[in-house]
Amino acid sequence: MRTITLPWSRRARTACLALTVGAAIVGSAGAATASPERTSGSWPGASSSWCSQEQTADSAGAGFYCRWWNWSHPSPTATASPATSEPTTAEPTTAGPSTETETSAAAPPASPTSTPGGSNACLVKPSASNTGASGTRRDSSVVTLADGAVLENANVSSLEIQGTNVTVRNVSVAGGILVTGSGAFIDHVTTQGIAISSASNVTVQYANIGYSDADSIHITSDRGSYVTNVKLQYNYIHDPRVPAGAHYDGTQVRGADGVTISCSSYEAGSFLDTFNAAIYLEDANGGTSNVTVSNNWLSGSAFSIMMDARNTKLLNNQLSGDIHWDTCYVGTRVGTAGLVSSGNSRDGVPINLCQ
Repeated sequence: MRTITLPWSRRARTACLALTVGAAIVGSAGAATASPERTSGSWPGASSSWCSQEQTADSAGAGFYCRWWNWSHPSPTATASPATSEPTTAEPTTAGPSTETETSAAAPPASPTSTPGGSNACLVKPSASNTGASGTRRDSSVVTLADGAVLENANVSSLEIQGTNVTVRNVSVAGGILVTGSGAFIDHVTTQGIAISSASNVTVQYANIGYSDADSIHITSDRGSYVTNVKLQYNYIHDPRVPAGAHYDGTQVRGADGVTISCSSYEAGSFLDTFNAAIYLEDANGGTSNVTVSNNWLSGSAFSIMMDARNTKLLNNQLSGDIHWDTCYVGTRVGTAGLVSSGNSRDGVPINLCQ
């Protein structure tokens, strides 16, 4: 067993992310503590791991805001690339034909379009029945994807999209997905979480993201490249399983321009004190701007929206469930500069969201 010691940052509400991948059980975060470090996490049978740390002084200068990604890849590993050779795969777990292609990425299927008008603008309300991987799939040892790779109809332990213009379709990931390459198209995946780290032009659609022990979707400009043009649509985000003392956002954006979150269902369930927000738009890592949050179902959490971002549009969202504190929390750095908010409701009653 391998044990990792993670540095420990302190603030009034420490917020550290540990995204579990494969069999890894990685560090959690807690409330402010006098202890300078915390030890947690083990990788049964792990052969390699890395940890990327991001820290930004908070507005009060009282501490640091921290994020952690810890990844562990089982040995041996295989890397998918545009090469013609087949990857190493296990025997199919279900009968019938399956495919796992690693050639130049084919054109993705047309994305659903939406127009203003609440839930009627969406083709469907995302749920377990219409999102995530389904049908016949094959176990695969692929854990990294290079330029132009296509991974389809597969079960994998973890996944890191390193290359550009990668397509992942109908794939079940036991742990999480890390995206560091731009141009990724992720369609009908089942996973515990997706982290988009300094990658642009990324689309995630019809994903079933559940039982996360950290943020379900985390977008951040932490690797020297500023994130632009991210589209999140028709995703089913549900049932977080966050360790005591940590915090959870359905989607958190920490530095990006041009993010669209639409026609997605966020179902946090009954409130727990580890819950933060369904959607958190934060002024960090170059700032967050030009975000459109439209035609979503936002159920539960401490706040439906936490925002400290420029030029945000909140349109036709339906709020419900166990919202513990309020529908919106507004930060003090940027606040609601340039906000457009209309057509939003709570339990069917119109509200002025974040206004």
